[in-house]
Amino acid sequence: MVDAFEKCFSCLKPKTRATGGFVTQMIDICRCGEVPDLPMEAVESLPTCRQCRKSINQRRTGSMTQWIFRADFCQCDNPEPELCAHQKPRKHSFDFVDDDGEELELSRQSFPFERYQPKVKLGVGASGTVYMSRDRLLGKRVAVKVLHELTAGQLIAFQDEARTTSRLHHPNIIQVLDFGPTESGVPYMVLEYIDKGVSLEQYIRTNGPLPLDRAVAIFGKVCSALTHAHESGVFHRDLKPSNILLADISDGEPDVKLIDFGVAKVKYETQEPTIIQGKTIAGTPAYMPPEMVQGESFDALSETYTLGCVIFETLTGRPPFIGASAMETLAMHSQSPAPRMSNVAEEEFPESIESIVARCLSKAPKDRYQNLEELQEDLENILSPNPLQFVSTDEYNALVLAPEYTDRDRSDLQGHIEISLASVARPRPINPKGFFGAALVVILSGVFISMEIVHRSPNNKSSAASRRADDPVREAPLKAMSSDLATSDHDAIVEQMKSNHAFKVDVASQTWTAVERLSDNDLKRLADRSRDVVRCLRLNGGSIEGQIDLTDTAYGYVAKLPLRLFDAEHSSIKDSGLRKIGTMHTLRTLDLTDTSITDKGLRYLIGSNIQDLNVSSCLFLTEKCGRSLSKIDSLRVLNLSTTDVSDESIKLLARLPHLEELRLSNTSVSDSSLRNLSHNRTIKRLQLGGTKITIDGIRAIRNLPIEQIKVQSCKAFDDDCMILAAKQWPNLTSLDVDGTPITGRGLASIGELQTLELLTVAKLNASDEAMRPLLNLENLVSLNLAENPVSDNLMSGFARMPKLIRVCLTGCAGVTKAGVEGLKAAGKDVVLSKTIGGTNVNLNKEALEALIVPGEQ
Repeated sequence: MVDAFEKCFSCLKPKTRATGGFVTQMIDICRCGEVPDLPMEAVESLPTCRQCRKSINQRRTGSMTQWIFRADFCQCDNPEPELCAHQKPRKHSFDFVDDDGEELELSRQSFPFERYQPKVKLGVGASGTVYMSRDRLLGKRVAVKVLHELTAGQLIAFQDEARTTSRLHHPNIIQVLDFGPTESGVPYMVLEYIDKGVSLEQYIRTNGPLPLDRAVAIFGKVCSALTHAHESGVFHRDLKPSNILLADISDGEPDVKLIDFGVAKVKYETQEPTIIQGKTIAGTPAYMPPEMVQGESFDALSETYTLGCVIFETLTGRPPFIGASAMETLAMHSQSPAPRMSNVAEEEFPESIESIVARCLSKAPKDRYQNLEELQEDLENILSPNPLQFVSTDEYNALVLAPEYTDRDRSDLQGHIEISLASVARPRPINPKGFFGAALVVILSGVFISMEIVHRSPNNKSSAASRRADDPVREAPLKAMSSDLATSDHDAIVEQMKSNHAFKVDVASQTWTAVERLSDNDLKRLADRSRDVVRCLRLNGGSIEGQIDLTDTAYGYVAKLPLRLFDAEHSSIKDSGLRKIGTMHTLRTLDLTDTSITDKGLRYLIGSNIQDLNVSSCLFLTEKCGRSLSKIDSLRVLNLSTTDVSDESIKLLARLPHLEELRLSNTSVSDSSLRNLSHNRTIKRLQLGGTKITIDGIRAIRNLPIEQIKVQSCKAFDDDCMILAAKQWPNLTSLDVDGTPITGRGLASIGELQTLELLTVAKLNASDEAMRPLLNLENLVSLNLAENPVSDNLMSGFARMPKLIRVCLTGCAGVTKAGVEGLKAAGKDVVLSKTIGGTNVNLNKEALEALIVPGEQ
């Protein structure tokens, strides 16, 4: 290979490149002798048929090019031509080149003269020659690459490269325009010509390492290009600075083109390969991943390592490993830890970029970025960080530290309001009849007849304050949300609350619920006049179907409120509004159910203190939403029901350090998804309703510390699954098997779960005999038997269970008035079906408050 080349004295660029055989490595050359453009009237063009709007072929038939593009020509029996281009001027986006200027004298057997006019030789390599040429048909510059030494291996490699690149259509990948043989059979390939382009290698050599912001912008585009290629089943295999072309770099953010896809195969045929222990390795040693050195196959994770090497060199001016020989360099890739960039460069780099590059350069593929979209996202976050990521806990506490809560403020206001039937307001002895009435409003706000509730024992003194005490994630920031109710004029504040007719207000918990359609001004008034007495805001109350009139401005007003809870279900909030919500330091619970947020919007929550997030039924979230969600480290409860969450996203979510509850009902979750959760050790509550899980999936999560699980309507959750679940998690406190194929065998295993407090066994078509094992559940507090053929005989047994408070018998036609009265006489609250207008219907939660009163039939 020749290193020296002649330079132009005017522009100091090489007149021709003598290295490589690929067009895109030969573009950074002198163009001082190029001829000027011609006006568009001089452009040769094919006439267009009036009938089909396609070009009329007037050239000879039978060439490879015409065969490839035959679908673009008119096939009409009697074409009707329109005016040609020079007769009917059109505006084109490309530059026209003089067809009367200097033309290289080449053999017509070795160049496709019929379509292309060779103007300048760009370079020559071991396998071929590249020419800047004029496309006679379109009148624009192109690069034509022609092989001049034909061996079978070279020909196959050349065709592979052409086919590979022609399949890729991306703004950051060089475009293959045409390929085929000349009249004598010499293969050629026509590529997009990049004017004023310079390779990243040449730019670094001339100007030194790139600034971080410009490098990040470049590699964001490289990641995008490689992601597209990988999705098309194509690997670059030889990524390095000389294969990244920069155009218009003087404009700030350059145009980026990735070049020479498939080059490794061609190099294998045309250049001297690297041989290690008898194995031939194609690629460049300075950028070769460890697994390739060890003779393993190349994959997407190998490309990630190579890209890490290029990022390292772009920022420091040198690759991460430089040995005295190719063999030594390869050994360093395989065995030596990658250095920190700050240790080899003259400047210190932020830890954010150091960690990104270090992850790319991990020796084990499993420790690298598992896809380049995730890498691209992290790079973009360097340019547009969430400001919360740069505020330390100590700094934050110093700014917002305030007095502790008073007793008035100690309400547990999680978005889904999971509440114990035995500890509704505060720990105290329970009067079963009085308890139900006191708890009813809270139950109705968050609990359906399916009993989506979490029970805590009456003796378990778990209040909001006690939970804060052992919760370092939320303790300090919660101090900032202290209410002034203890020291302010309480009556005046109450009047202020009640004067706002757009909201219903609960004074004790400082919860404001919209009862009419809101405008931006309503929320402005709330932020201006009442911000000191608003801790929880719900946008949808009563009969409101959705706050669709609110703009981004409204969510800016919301962000000014010191909220602990924000319920934006069915609202107009979009990514731009969520960006403002993400700045709320005090927010712990956020409900975005059925909104238009996207994966991008979730990024604005990274660095927040949100612990409970509901994004169920958000139809614009994709299977990749886990990439952002997995970075909200404070999350404890996450609802992804009815979304397109994927196995890969679930694998990422399993890494959340504090996640305790994960809701995945009505998703595409399968056994493989659960296998991705298998290494998690924090998830205690899991909802899988309506999914396709089987016994293999249940077995895969055996090491999770599950206390509560919902598998309603899981058609493959049979007796064997239930028996296995009972064995794996003998300390379950809540179980929902509504609508599963469980029979008496499965119910018998449920009867052995002595810690169960909440149980739903609705729609099992189970008789008294099958249900009888449930009488052994001494700690059961709430039982849902809806739509089962049970009778009064079983009810007498449930009446004797000391801790049982609530029994749902909706649709249980075999239970008579006597059976219900027996339960009520024992102090049990009974939920029944109700005859309305002569029709027997199931009660909904709104009807329940009016129709079900302790002691009433």
